[in-house]
Amino acid sequence: MKFLSKTSRKYLWKKFFHKYLYKNLILTLNLTLNLTLIFLALTVNAADDIIEEGKIDNFAVPGIVYSLEKILQTEGILFDKMQKEFLSTKIWKDQDNLETEAGITADTKGNSEKNRNQNQNQNSANITYITNIADNLLKMRSVSLNPVFLNRILLKTEKKYLMLSSKDECMFYALLDNNLLKISNDINEKMNLVLVDLVNQEGIKATTAIPTRVFLANIYRKKCFKNKEISALFNLKNMNNTLKNINFKIPKNEDECTDYFKSWLQNLYTPYLCKIAKILIREEAKEKSSLGKEIRSFLSELQYNYIIGLCQNLENKDGFCGKYISPYYWNKILSGEKGAAPLHYRCLEILYSGDKGDKGDKGDKVDKINKSDLTKCAQILEEKDELCHYLGAKSYPSLNPKPGCRAISLALTKSRLRNEQQDCPTWIAYPGITNSNRILHHLYGWKDNSNSSNCASNAWFNFYKLIFLTSAEKLWGYSLCYYNKVHGRENCSPFFPENRGISNIDDQNISEYAENKVVAKILSSSLGAESNLKCNIIAKKDYRPILLKFKKGCFLIYDEKNCTGGYCPKEIIFDDRKINSIKYNTGMLARYFSTSTANEQYSISYLIKELAKNREFPVRNITEFKYYFNEEPDIIMHGIGCAEDLLPSFFKKITMNQCSPLPFIVDGYFEEEDEKMLIIRSAIDDVHSPRIIHWNQLYSAVRSYQETHPLKTWTFYAIKISK
Repeated sequence: MKFLSKTSRKYLWKKFFHKYLYKNLILTLNLTLNLTLIFLALTVNAADDIIEEGKIDNFAVPGIVYSLEKILQTEGILFDKMQKEFLSTKIWKDQDNLETEAGITADTKGNSEKNRNQNQNQNSANITYITNIADNLLKMRSVSLNPVFLNRILLKTEKKYLMLSSKDECMFYALLDNNLLKISNDINEKMNLVLVDLVNQEGIKATTAIPTRVFLANIYRKKCFKNKEISALFNLKNMNNTLKNINFKIPKNEDECTDYFKSWLQNLYTPYLCKIAKILIREEAKEKSSLGKEIRSFLSELQYNYIIGLCQNLENKDGFCGKYISPYYWNKILSGEKGAAPLHYRCLEILYSGDKGDKGDKGDKVDKINKSDLTKCAQILEEKDELCHYLGAKSYPSLNPKPGCRAISLALTKSRLRNEQQDCPTWIAYPGITNSNRILHHLYGWKDNSNSSNCASNAWFNFYKLIFLTSAEKLWGYSLCYYNKVHGRENCSPFFPENRGISNIDDQNISEYAENKVVAKILSSSLGAESNLKCNIIAKKDYRPILLKFKKGCFLIYDEKNCTGGYCPKEIIFDDRKINSIKYNTGMLARYFSTSTANEQYSISYLIKELAKNREFPVRNITEFKYYFNEEPDIIMHGIGCAEDLLPSFFKKITMNQCSPLPFIVDGYFEEEDEKMLIIRSAIDDVHSPRIIHWNQLYSAVRSYQETHPLKTWTFYAIKISK
């Protein structure tokens, strides 16, 4: 090559670069790195007057690896020199006194009064200094980011943000505003200063460093005006309202998700949301900050997962859309679109229960699981359909086997019952109470602190609350009776049974009917006990009469072996002696649907209607079913049918007219090959494991029950909630 002239060598180098080197780079490197290398190669010559070391010989013909190394080495040398000359000088002192998280400005109320006083003079000097810089920038003919500085950003910034910045100039400045563009490998480093090239009115050029926010303020005076408005909206004072007004649309199909994803990539809000995501991820990684906690309090679970999912997948549409268009309901839980209860209770057993789980036999003790546990469980349920037949909600017994995981997932996807609680139908003596409890949770959004030891008593308490609030106390079959010697007759007082001593009675009007309080009142009036007597409910195994603390006072002793879902029989001990004069009456007088016209107002369905002020409409055919179900998104249906027709695989008919009444809720349907399939939860099924049955199956069950009903009543109704 030495015999060639300089001009010829230059020509051959350009030809070789464009025909071979550039082509191979395009095929082997991603788009971002290609653009970076080309940009760097074009700017090397411009930097020759800045530095001699590491200069590339433009007339040499290096190999591919050699040129890549040399270009990167030269870029590093150039930037290090400029960083030392400009970015490391203390032209802007005590940046952190005025700078907070980029793109999110907060009040300085976290600083102590002492610190604010100490920094007041320095801040005043800085403000004066920044004002002078801003004024000087206005006098410049042009202000632009230095090419070497831009090179550094291209090399150090995450690919997803570079891709986003390529949309337009204003998007680039929004990313810079939110500290998402980088000039180092430290992802948490703030870019408080930027390197700029200045040209004054006389055409004189200069390079210097100025505060990032001063540079952006200068830009926003001339263009990208909307950026300044959006930045103000994401100020900590305004952020809560801003987030409430953003429509985080949930896609229903792939095409819709593609449109939403493209829209977010064009939306100037996205860099500000990704700044929030960055803070939240750091918060989740146990780098706790008061700012992160406050921002998290602004977000619902859906918003939180939406923002994180979007910003982690800016260059991966499938990664963003996967959770929303997945056929599995579990992914809707992971995205925050749906409540976690159907997965939460299964996960407790899958991960923490004996030989079926991988974290030991702690199923009855562990109640909280984290997001990574839920993600792991969702994957397991997708892969092992048979797990759901018996696993899930081990300590909350219900009808087994349950449907498979895929069938449950499909049913939950089509259902609309609102219920984040876990009940235990097998432990509740009356299926009507289970059904009414689920309906009341749907209508009122009631929330119980449900666990395996109080899941039955919660349902009983909610039913008692229903009776009390509708003034139907005569339906309550639980009372404590004693003989009143003064009046010469038996007196009875209703009570709410406290199962295993656990009670969530926080309603003052109802708490006076708690079992221990009613017993104390009777002992006070019949045996002369002090008026402030308190009766303690304890298990038989914990009662030690030989101990001094049990010699005095009132104790209600129960045996775990004798407990049912509705009640634990108890012995009354007062001052170390058993009280036999107080008798327990237990039982339930209410019917789910009335069996006589005289007592219609005392049926459970009537009480629900009275309390909620809702209306009910009989559903006698599939046309009426579809009409009511499609009329409003909150409508659910309930009824009673013969278990032998409703769930024939569990209940077999032995006689011709055999019918075991079973309450149920229908809260969804779909059509499959012109067949109408209903989503049903019977009162003995796990609330989070709905079944899919055919319309004809449900119709036959209700029709069979109608034939045995004393009034021949049709017992399938749509519940329309009053607004």
